[in-house]
Amino acid sequence: VTRVLKYHPTPSELAQAKVSLEGEMTQQASANHLTCPGTSEAALAAMPTEMRTAEIEAQATSLYLVSKLKKAVPLTTASMKSYYSAHTSDYDTLCISIALVSPSNVSAFANSQSAGLSVVALARKYSQDASAKTGGTCGCYPPSSTTYASVRADVTSSTLDTFPATPQVISYNGATYALYVAVTKRTVTPFAKAAPLVL
Repeated sequence: VTRVLKYHPTPSELAQAKVSLEGEMTQQASANHLTCPGTSEAALAAMPTEMRTAEIEAQATSLYLVSKLKKAVPLTTASMKSYYSAHTSDYDTLCISIALVSPSNVSAFANSQSAGLSVVALARKYSQDASAKTGGTCGCYPPSSTTYASVRADVTSSTLDTFPATPQVISYNGATYALYVAVTKRTVTPFAKAAPLVL
């Protein structure tokens, strides 16, 4: 969006996006019957600065695109169903597993995967994340999840139960790691549930 539409959110738009994001977080917690301590505002404030900034900027971008689309595309039920039908996989619920691997073990990890080790076995053997105990299981994310966009961005392989050949390089607890993300289950989200998210 920044490159193509030359959009850079203003401080006012970022403030509006923050309020909007907090409202969505509250709504999702209520819709999913989650009892979270504190408020959405507190939860957002507790995020690492880089993550909080990225989430708010993403929300600002989303609000900007919606404002443009409303002027260009008639958001009728028929047009939304048509768009959804052509992009059904974009709204799949994704269950993922991860492996957080130290750089010194990346080659061994790749060799083990080539030798046929499963996602579960690879995570248990090499991952430095706490999820290694459960084979890297990291939960399921419906399109209504506030982290859905970032989860989709992290998934670089469309093959189920397979870590990508090339990992992401991230900083975690002051150290550099290779992050592998695999989709272990992909479930179609019915239009009735996806409708509020379809543009």
